[in-house]
Amino acid sequence: MVNYMILIPNSEGKIEGGDVDLAYRFVSNLKKNNYFIKLQPQRDLIVDEIRRIIRDYGEEELSVFFDLKGDNLKSAISTMTALKDEECMSAIERMSGVMYNAIEYSSLKDIEKRNFEESVIILDGLFGLLKPLDLIPNYKCKVSMRLFDSTLAKFWQKELRGYFEYVCRDKLVLDVLPNSHREIVSKEGNVNRLEIIFAKKSGDFYKLEGHASKELKGEFIRYVVGFNSISKDDLKKFRHTKGHIYSEEHSNEDMFVYLL
Repeated sequence: MVNYMILIPNSEGKIEGGDVDLAYRFVSNLKKNNYFIKLQPQRDLIVDEIRRIIRDYGEEELSVFFDLKGDNLKSAISTMTALKDEECMSAIERMSGVMYNAIEYSSLKDIEKRNFEESVIILDGLFGLLKPLDLIPNYKCKVSMRLFDSTLAKFWQKELRGYFEYVCRDKLVLDVLPNSHREIVSKEGNVNRLEIIFAKKSGDFYKLEGHASKELKGEFIRYVVGFNSISKDDLKKFRHTKGHIYSEEHSNEDMFVYLL
């Protein structure tokens, strides 16, 4: 059993398709490959509300709601309307994008896969919390989506208060989240949480890596899951292939900064 948890964001890009024998309406009520089944009532509430909005809103309003246009909007409407009949695959297979490509889960050694599956929690607008092997359908649902007079990030922040602390008890929590997802799990006092930041020098100052941080975080995650038990000293030794190294000057007990 690993001594750490890794918090990562979902990916807006998703691989389509899935197993024809695993429709979401069936797997959503099974404990197997649904680690946080306790959150299913909240997930169903979100799906029902999105479907209601699809029925009641016009195209222009739906474009704002989904933050999509044209064929992408039509695809989102179709997917969310038929969500319960969508075919499922594991979350780690479903997610695509720069960070997930950098993690390259399929190339991990068996022990690294086990550590990844045990330690990683994916924060998501629709599902709240996911484990890598949880079975999920294709869907379109950003954490910034506005439902219930707020954003889904705020919705989950309220729903997960106390539960997140319970899930992460006795673990070193490595937070590689963007701010949009970090809002989902408020910083509860009893969680030993460490934010992982990548930055680079810009003149006399340092600025956070933007889009490039996704690839940087992917390699960091691969490093971490090579350990069954990891310490902060182990984390300080991490050196990215692009040159980012731990900065004692810019780091503190709650945040490790890796600078280029």
